[in-house]
Amino acid sequence: MPRRGPAIQKALLLGLALCATVGHTKDDLDWKLCGFTGTSKDNVGVFFLQSEIKRMLSGIVQVWTKALSSTKLQKASDAMRPNDALFKRVVAKVAAYYQPPYGTIRTLKQSEMLDVISYEVIADAGTITPQDRILWEINCVQAIYRTLSVITKKQPGPLPSAWQPVPPESTIRSLVTLTCPAT
Repeated sequence: MPRRGPAIQKALLLGLALCATVGHTKDDLDWKLCGFTGTSKDNVGVFFLQSEIKRMLSGIVQVWTKALSSTKLQKASDAMRPNDALFKRVVAKVAAYYQPPYGTIRTLKQSEMLDVISYEVIADAGTITPQDRILWEINCVQAIYRTLSVITKKQPGPLPSAWQPVPPESTIRSLVTLTCPAT
């Protein structure tokens, strides 16, 4: 095993110390990035609420998502400073070798991994108003989905929506991959 230099050892010790000081309660939300969608002008990060996924024996999964402005996520990430609680949470996750679920469906460079971890911590904090929140129902066996509830500024269509096939190369495909049990 390669020997780590003194600077790396200090950084790891600092990270581990921060892990011990950053408190979490059982009421913490656990939002995970599942993808990005929209146009370059109006791009959003889509997060699913891992801590409240409902899985039925029939192969049905119900999961909440929220869409946060990519621009606001990046601004919040850039604004983090070493004394901020959010920054400390990011450091704690990195020190604990946390791997975001999004990294299992897309290969991430180190800088992208740090961005994803930062975005998840920001999503957990709830400091950015979501553009929408959607409760999805996914039939994992048949690879179909529908919308059960939508909270948005725009007027949603009739709910629940009709069942639809999961399109390839889509954010909903990522959501299915990350929330349905492996078969």
